Order: sequence, then C-alpha cells, then structure tokens
Amino acid sequence: MITNEPHDSVPRPHPAFTVEESIVMRAFAAGQSDKQLCSDLYIPVQAFYRLRRNLMEKTGTRDSAGLHVWALRQQREGGESRRAERHYKWRNPE
Repeated sequence: MITNEPHDSVPRPHPAFTVEESIVMRAFAAGQSDKQLCSDLYIPVQAFYRLRRNLMEKTGTRDSAGLHVWALRQQREGGESRRAERHYKWRNPE
C-alpha cells in the first residue's frame, strides 16, 4: 500500500511555515495547479520548486499530490485558515 506518511511513522508536530510557504499552501488547498501558482503569485519556476520541496520536507509528504492532500486536510481541520490565525479581542455590547 502506498501512502504519503513519513517512513518513520512518528507523529510530526505541526510545521511552522514561512509567509511564502503559507501563501503557497493556501493556493494548493484552493486547487490551483503549479503553473497557475507561478503565474498568479509571480514566482519564478525554480523558486516555486524550491518552496514545494521545502513544504514536502516539512509536511512529510513524498510528492505534489501528497502535498495537495495534506493542504486540503489542514484546511478542513482549520489548521491553515486565516480565521484560525486571528485572535479577536472584541465582544458584543451587552
């Protein structure tokens, strides 16, 4: 059986992404292709491949498809949503 799990099967902590990596992960979760990402974000192809390789290492995935699946799972669980990153400190008036 082929999986995208890391070889050691030890649970990984949630990776810390750079700003660029976070933007690319959100685009992956939105379903953009590699070519669309490079075009829309004005990223040179070689820089994109470097970013993707770093993301695969951080997430423990082996290929681009595994990275897309990982991004979709995180989005579904709320791990990569902008709303989850914000801490609102207001409340409704009583």
